[in-house]
Amino acid sequence: MNMFRSDLKQILNSEEPTESLREFAIKLNTNGFNKQEIYNVFYNYYSELQEKGNDVEADILGDIMDMITGWYSGRNLDLI
Repeated sequence: MNMFRSDLKQILNSEEPTESLREFAIKLNTNGFNKQEIYNVFYNYYSELQEKGNDVEADILGDIMDMITGWYSGRNLDLI
């Protein structure tokens, strides 16, 4: 799933990264990726960011992963 690394990097540098990442997850779901595959895309990049010490970006991805798994009350993503 490294094919999305450049997309995620660009989104994290955008003005509204959280909302843009939500939209990206929904787009992936619409394009046939299931909930677990989308989570894995975000988790792989999250792990990479943590290893590099990019905590701010990792925290943003962590929020999105919580939305995917249902742990982010009120903003959860309803993915298939």
